Parts: sequence; structure tokens; C-alpha cells
Amino acid sequence: MNGLISVIVPVYNVERYLKKCLDSIQNQTYEKMEILLINDGSTDSCREICEEYQSADPRFILINQQNKGLSSARNTGIDKANGDYLMFVDSDDFVDEHICEILLRNLQRAAADISVCSFCRVTEREACGSFLTNNIRTFSNIGCLYNIYNDLCDESTVAWGKLYKRNLFEKIRYPLNKIHEDDFTTYKLFYLAGQVVYTDAKLYFYVTRSDSIMNTGFSLIRLHRLDAYEERMAFFKEQHLEELYLLTVQRYLEKAEICSVLLKKYFPDQPCIRQSIVDRCHKLYVNNRLSFQIKLLDKIQHFLFDKNIFLYVCYKKLRLWASAGKKKIYGIWKPT
Repeated sequence: MNGLISVIVPVYNVERYLKKCLDSIQNQTYEKMEILLINDGSTDSCREICEEYQSADPRFILINQQNKGLSSARNTGIDKANGDYLMFVDSDDFVDEHICEILLRNLQRAAADISVCSFCRVTEREACGSFLTNNIRTFSNIGCLYNIYNDLCDESTVAWGKLYKRNLFEKIRYPLNKIHEDDFTTYKLFYLAGQVVYTDAKLYFYVTRSDSIMNTGFSLIRLHRLDAYEERMAFFKEQHLEELYLLTVQRYLEKAEICSVLLKKYFPDQPCIRQSIVDRCHKLYVNNRLSFQIKLLDKIQHFLFDKNIFLYVCYKKLRLWASAGKKKIYGIWKPT
């Protein structure tokens, strides 16, 4: 194996988690890498911690910038990287010591452009074991796009847990001032890739934090995900990928309907925002209601949302209850 890996770590006010993250990267079995620490205007001791690692190990490169958000920090890392391959690690997470070695080996053996691993959700104090398997599957770029809508959805959406050939980012950057920035970006990288290789090895550890953006309550910035789906629908339509377009329509309707209910509950003083979402859902439903790609039960759900919000909520709860009961019956119940 050969090639320089640029590991890009956006850093912002995570002093409690940062050393564990950086130690896990520093201790990689594959050593030919640079580690770009993009300090995004941290106000805690993150800058000092990064300086310690930079002084002790020349592979660490600290770049300080004013606070501009996660997307800007990733983009800075992309612009400054010297590697043949790029990898993103969030600074409150950590990785298995073999992640660089395994992902690079899989990528080169499969002649792929992106190498993806599985991940494990952990709490702050949870202990983690090493990966036990490395069963790989290879997909074409279009085949990989379907993974966004199946059981590989999580691995196929996030920026982290992947090794990318650098040239994929020649014209792609993460959108500024958005959350759900991965939803705007990863599918474009998959589309540009010749092949994508997946391993079931859990090499990335995603730390669940009660104070993170993704674990706070509903707010208006959550609507950024709908913006991402709008862009994705337009992209697939432009590329004449009709099935993927309809899958995205389905995903948009599911999320938009939930957002509409939450807007009514938490932001009753914002009726215009909610109405614009309702109108968009109505248009998408009318234009695609005859499609065979949308299942009958989903069509009923969208119809009820379009006609009667109370009946929609009752129907949604009934489907969730039935789905939970089915999982329990077939022995695949997983507590949430």
C-alpha cells in the first residue's frame, strides 16, 4: 500500500473529547498521513491541546480560523490537504487504529474511488472492542446511490467513515451555514466515483452527546435537510435517474410531513413557513401519486397529510405501532 492520507479534523469547543479523538488518529497502524486540525474559533482549551499534539508529532498541522462552522472547517482542510486521499473525523468521535490501513487496502484492491466502513454509536464512557470482520461489497456509482435509501443509509450519507480519492473534491465543497451538510454533498461524490467499496468492519465510533446539534430539540435550522432533498431531487432529475428521483421524493415527503407537524406544535407563529412546506408536499404528491415506485401505504399517508392533518397523525402512529409489533414478532426488536 502507498499514498499519503490527509485526515481532516474540524475542531470546535470539544476539549472533553479531543484528546481521545487525536490519540486514536495518532496511533494508526498506517503511518503515512498528515492530520489537519482545523480550529474553528474554539473558545475553550482546544487550541492549546492541538498545539501540544503539533509540537509532539510533525504529522499534526494546526490551522486556526474564525468560527465559520463545520462546513467551512472541512472546506479549509480540503483546500490545505496535500494527500492523495482524504478522510474526515469529527473531533468528538474516535476511530479504530486500523481504519486508515483497512480502508486504503480495500480501496486499492477494489480499484475504487471511495472506501466506506461501518460505524458504532457509543456513549461518552462506553468501551469499544476492535473490529472482527472485513467483509467487503463493491458497488458502481449508481448502485451506491441506492444505498442512501436502504439499510446502508447511515454509512452512505455521512462524510466521516470514508476514504476518498482527493480528485473527487476538485469541484465539490460543503455548503456554508447549513446543518445536514452531508445530505447536500455525499451523493455528489458517489456519483463521481467509478466504484465504491464497503466493509462491515466497525472502524468509526460516533459519540452520542446530549448537547450536540443533532441531539437538541426541533428548530428551524432542521429544515435545512428539506433544502438538501430539494437539491438532490433536482440533481437526479437532471441526470435522468428517475428511480432515484422518486426515492428522494418519497424521503422528502416523509421528512416534510413530520416537520410540518412539529412546526405547528413548536412554531405556531410561523404559519407561512409551514404553509410553504404543505404546498410543496401537495405539488409533489399530485405530480407523483401514480408512480409505482411509491408504495400504497405511503400513498395513503401522503393523501391523508394532504387532506386532514389529524387523520394523518393517527395513521402515522398506527403504522409506527404496527411496525414495532412486527419487529417484536419476528425477533428483530431493537430498543430505542
